[in-house]
This record gives sequence, structure tokens and C-alpha cells, in this order.
Amino acid sequence: LAQRDEDLLVFGENTFLVFGPPGTGKTTFIKRQVERWVEEYGSDAIVVASFTRAAAVEIASRDLPLARPREQIGTLHSLAFRALSPGRDRIAESRVRDFNDAHPAFRLSGEGAFDPDEPTLERETATEGDRLMRAMDVLRARMVPRVAWPGSVLALAAAWEGWKADASLLDFTDLLEVALADVSTAPGDPAVAAIDEAQDLTPLELALVRRWGERMERLVLSGDDDQVLYGFRGATPDSLPRCRVGRDIRGCARGRGGGCDGSSECEYGDSLCGVHGECGLHGE
Repeated sequence: LAQRDEDLLVFGENTFLVFGPPGTGKTTFIKRQVERWVEEYGSDAIVVASFTRAAAVEIASRDLPLARPREQIGTLHSLAFRALSPGRDRIAESRVRDFNDAHPAFRLSGEGAFDPDEPTLERETATEGDRLMRAMDVLRARMVPRVAWPGSVLALAAAWEGWKADASLLDFTDLLEVALADVSTAPGDPAVAAIDEAQDLTPLELALVRRWGERMERLVLSGDDDQVLYGFRGATPDSLPRCRVGRDIRGCARGRGGGCDGSSECEYGDSLCGVHGECGLHGE
């Protein structure tokens, strides 16, 4: 993997990509970058996020030199929860029984204590309500316009959202949607952030990461876009940049004027990406 920032694949003015299969040292690379960032920006100016709690714990186990590890390492849901501070009693999934009483036709399975670092990854499908809720979760995660939603899902959405509004509740996806709409910086206004397991980010999660990243000095996305594990909840590698480069990949990756042969094409309208062709990250 790259040894310096300028050797990373560039995606925008301040955003870098680190892609590789399992065992190539991506998490070790993040640890090395964080150690350097601490010297440059300070131990309280860094956020490290991952898709699952297990991965966040793995990162935390590397003894990163952060001022407040419990606040600076976590999942995107936990960061959004900290940013919004809604209170655990305002999370809709912890009050499913109340929804079922109000809307028995859409009865949902399961109810439990809310854990912002471990949102439900895969909903039960024991009832028709469960099936419709799972479909709505994916549509929202992929930011699909409502005009494209099936009528049955829209019916559930009307009941669910009306009930949430009456009770002043937020659901797991609301944490991301509201943060994307209303919160311009990650909690603590960090200068830099590293996002692990980026291939499993949904379009909604990536949109939030990119919005927060606009206010940062550096944002690193690390992952393996050939190993998407959570497609069932809306993750898709198409959310990540897909670029074509010519012969001089290192030159393109380092930025404009770095020796690119001019044959680069990127769907984001930027020739700085280096994640296709000879790199082979998308099998092309």
C-alpha cells in the first residue's frame, strides 16, 4: 500500500482511496496514517469510522493515539447519533410495540434496546410489515426517489412516518438522513477522517461521509470494492468512484500535471482517480 498521501488514489480535492483485498494491510495503513495525523493536526482532530462495531473495535484495538477513542472511533450511525443527540428513548426501533398497537396491519417483529454502534443490519422478515420495512430501508439507503417506490412500501412509509412524527421519534435511517440535511461537520469538527470498509457504505452513508469530508483537510476511504458483504441493506460498489486511467496510473493518482497520458476518464468528471485499468480493482 501507499507509503505517503501523495501516492494514494485521489478522489476530489481532499479525498483519498485505499483499495485492496483482505490481508493487504489496509487497517495497518489507517493506523500509520492516524499516527502521522496526530503529529500534524493533534490527537483530538481525528475521526475513524467503520461500517460495523466489530471493525471499529478492531481499529480501536490498534492503540491509536487519540485523545478520546470512545468518541473518535465508531460507526457512522454512532457518529450521527452523537451529532444529533436525540436521546436513546427517541429511537423508533426501540418502541416497535407501540407502532404495532397503532398499526397492526403492518406489525413488525422484534424490539430491543437501542445501540448506536450496532444498528440492525438485517431485519427479520417474519411478517408482511417486516418485508415492507426491509424494502423501505434499502430504498432509503440507496436514496431512491419516492416516485419509484412500490405502492405497498409507500403505504407502510405513510403509517411509519406518521407514527414517528406523532411520537417525535427518529429511526436508524433518519439519523443519517437528518445528519446529511442538517449537520455540516462530523462530531467534534475533525480535521481528518478515515473510513474503513467503505465498500459496504450505502449511497446515503457515502453522501454523509462526503458532506462531512468537505469541511476536512483529508478524508481517506479504505476498503475492497470486490467484496461487498451488505448489498442486502443497500450497499453497492457503484457508489464509489469508477474511473478509467491510461498507462501512467501513479501520475494520475498524484493529481493534475503528474504525468497522466491524457486518456483518463472518470464519471465524476475528474481525471485524478486511479481505480481501473491496470489497477484491476473492478476487474477491467
